[in-house]
Amino acid sequence: MYLRRGEGQRLGGCGALIVGLIFLIIGGGLLFYTSSSYLNAQRFPGARCTILKKSIVTNSSTDSDGNVTENYAPSFSLHVQPNNRNPAYDTQSSYGVNQGSTNDYNQVSGIVNRFEVGQVYQCWYDPSNPSYTLLDRSPNLLFLGISTLFTLIGLLIFFSGVQRIIRKLLLLLGFVFLGLRSLNRQ
Repeated sequence: MYLRRGEGQRLGGCGALIVGLIFLIIGGGLLFYTSSSYLNAQRFPGARCTILKKSIVTNSSTDSDGNVTENYAPSFSLHVQPNNRNPAYDTQSSYGVNQGSTNDYNQVSGIVNRFEVGQVYQCWYDPSNPSYTLLDRSPNLLFLGISTLFTLIGLLIFFSGVQRIIRKLLLLLGFVFLGLRSLNRQ
């Protein structure tokens, strides 16, 4: 796999290092964010949540050409009863860890339809910020997959660049050695 800089020119070792580092920084940052959010949510204590209200929040945006894009996110009003001696409270919740909005209405509708108003479900809350309550604390696999892919691509490109630079250095050292050897023979 060669990255092209221009017609017939390969991206050299230094260029591959830079591109690889960019992918590593982006992928590593996303991977760190995703995994740390997930691991943090695993430490949240459990509670019993009664669904008071459920809805799909719609956010519309218009680009410079006038095209309208709609994104959807699940929203729940909850009555939270912690499993310890903390008092019960009401709060708003989206759904899960790293749960953002999506343009897939059916996906969000499927999430919202899994829960019935008036029913009690297992949930988890952040003790330092009890209003942050999750109905699902599993990782966002799409986000995790994309960040892992960026990281792996970055590693491949980076080490490809390192390999090219080492080859060039070894070749240069070989020429220097041959030059010194020929000087010593004279």
